[in-house]
Amino acid sequence: TGVQTCALPIFALNNDADTWNVAHTADAQTAHVDPTTETVLDKLVPRTNLGAERSVFIGRSFDIEQIDQLFDAKNRLVTLTGQGGSGKTRLALHYARTLLNEGVNNQESWWCDLSAVQNLDGLVRSVASAMSLEIPLQVTAKALVEKIGQALSGSADVLLVLDNFEQVAHLAGETVGY
Repeated sequence: TGVQTCALPIFALNNDADTWNVAHTADAQTAHVDPTTETVLDKLVPRTNLGAERSVFIGRSFDIEQIDQLFDAKNRLVTLTGQGGSGKTRLALHYARTLLNEGVNNQESWWCDLSAVQNLDGLVRSVASAMSLEIPLQVTAKALVEKIGQALSGSADVLLVLDNFEQVAHLAGETVGY
C-alpha cells in the first residue's frame, strides 16, 4: 500500500505519531513510514552511529574551541594527538555529538574504530560498515572508497571520526586524501 518499513532510532520518533505520519509497531525500534514523509524524516533525523555519552563531559572547552576553529577555517582533516589514555577518542566523540545536538542541518557524524584494521580492504570495509553502507562481497577496496566518497559528498555536513587511524596512516593517500 505504499508503506515502507525502515529502522529509526527511538529518539527520532515523536510520541505524537500523527505529526510525522508514523505508525508505531510492537517493536519499538521499527516504524512504518509513509513514503511521502520519509524525505522529511530523513532531513530531521541525524544520521549517526554514535551512542549516548555514558557520563558527563567536563572540561576541555579550550580543546573544543580549537577543533571548532580548525573546521571553521575550512580544514577538511583534523588530527587529535596525545598520549594513550589522554581522552582523544572521548573528545572527538563529544565534539561529534555536540554537532548533532546543535541541530546542524543534514549533519552526519560517524565513528569508526580502526584498532583491528591492518590493510586497505579492512579500512574501507570498516568505514563503510560504520556508515551503514551496503557492502557487496565481491567489491574492490578502490570501488568501496569511491562508494564512501559518493555517500559523503551527498550530505551537507559529515564528521567522520577515524579512531586509531595512526595504525593505517600509510593508507591516507588512498583513502582520506583520495
